[in-house]
Amino acid sequence: MIESEIVAPRSVKGVLSGKHYNRSVRVHKLIYEAMQRMRFEAFEKSLASSASNQFDWVGISVLEDSERESFTEICTSKQVNDAKRTYDTFVEKRSEENPTFALWSKYIDMVQLLLLYIRATRTSNWELHLSSLRSMIPWFFATDRVNYSRYAPCYWLEMLCLEKTHPCK
Repeated sequence: MIESEIVAPRSVKGVLSGKHYNRSVRVHKLIYEAMQRMRFEAFEKSLASSASNQFDWVGISVLEDSERESFTEICTSKQVNDAKRTYDTFVEKRSEENPTFALWSKYIDMVQLLLLYIRATRTSNWELHLSSLRSMIPWFFATDRVNYSRYAPCYWLEMLCLEKTHPCK
């Protein structure tokens, strides 16, 4: 991080501990993107040429269609779903074979959750807030965050029942 000049030498401790929130999120976003790109490059290298053409088709389709409706159709198409399934299978298989790959894949998953939670907060998306919080709860237990482990499930359950306990008039 220091050599790439993402963070100043004396700021590393604050960034890694989360004291400098904006810098911390920025660093995690950059590392997330770099790791995601490296993981996808490894995936592309593992593909046969015929399967690689499938991914080229998806990219070309997205670039050619600039309309929002077409983009949504492309994202929900069978080819994209098959491609995602293939990619997910690759990640699972490589994670079982290589502990370092598994570690960075878990890091990518955690940052993805962080970004979803931030998005939910900034856009006031209540459903996404609850969904991302629910996905964070196992990580609180795994990382031994006692207070979060204790209170996050209670908060989540109470907020899930909010419509029933405190309905809008």
